[in-house]
Amino acid sequence: MARALPVEVTNGTLEGDIQPGLATVYRLQSTADTKLRAYIAQGEVIPVATRSFGSIGIFGIKNMSRFYRHVLIESTCGRF
Repeated sequence: MARALPVEVTNGTLEGDIQPGLATVYRLQSTADTKLRAYIAQGEVIPVATRSFGSIGIFGIKNMSRFYRHVLIESTCGRF
């Protein structure tokens, strides 16, 4: 954003890799039937150069595959 727009529009824009360390990730989303769901996970930002734009990082979350499989996939299929 800061590369393509004037500074008056992009003041406060952050750009670069997120520093490695402990992190808590929070996601809030709405379903098609207007229900809100929130997910919280603790993990860490892994020290990997992303070579991308904006504020970006690679997050490692223990047991993410279990969470992904049982919460995100099953809940979208109506089994949760």
